[in-house]
This record gives sequence, structure tokens and C-alpha cells, in this order.
Amino acid sequence: MLLELFESEPLYLPNEESGILMYVKEDDSGFKLILTISIYERKCDLSLNYYKFSKPIFEGDFQNIGRILATDNELKLLYS
Repeated sequence: MLLELFESEPLYLPNEESGILMYVKEDDSGFKLILTISIYERKCDLSLNYYKFSKPIFEGDFQNIGRILATDNELKLLYS
């Protein structure tokens, strides 16, 4: 479940009806994981950032996502 991994409720961009959610998780070392989900477009954007870097360490745009599985330390995007 995404709540277990991100330890917080998602933000809705700009509102709940839009179907766009953003999860953010930051740790004490300065890393930030951001997952943006567009439900109606079936796509996800994932980025891993570090506060000392001006650009993300990793950035990915994933299309045709059918399911998202998450545990405390793992995230799986399943294509449909």
C-alpha cells in the first residue's frame, strides 16, 4: 500500500476530481522520493532527489500502468 511506503496521504493536484495524486517521502539524509500518479491517463512519474543536487538522481515517466504495489521498502509498477 502506498500509505505504508510514503507514510502520508497523497496531495491532489489541483483537486481530488482531477485524478492526479502526488506522494512525497523525505528522509533525514536529504533524499526525497516523489511519485505522481495520473489515474485517468494511467501514467506515473517517479523521481529521486537529493538536497545537494540541482537535478534529480533518477527521473522516470511510466505509461500504461495497470497496478501499483508497494510495501515498506519496495515499489512495483505493473503494466497492463
